[in-house]
Amino acid sequence: MYNGCCGKQLLEEMIELQRQVDHDRRQYELDAWLRLHLGIGQLKALFFISNRGSTTAGKLAATLGITPANVTGIIDRCWRKI
Repeated sequence: MYNGCCGKQLLEEMIELQRQVDHDRRQYELDAWLRLHLGIGQLKALFFISNRGSTTAGKLAATLGITPANVTGIIDRCWRKI
């Protein structure tokens, strides 16, 4: 059980470990994203769908500032990457 001894040092060590974990987690995420070979439109569409849970082609098109036909192309290219 912790008795208060060296509390400041322990807290500093915990903060540093958390920073290391955060750095390593972010680096892994970056590496994973870079290996996907997706275009910006595909990434934007995936982020939007992931955030919303579901959407329609019309809503996605309006959000991305493109036509529904372009949405179809973006989604088709995403599926081919999987």
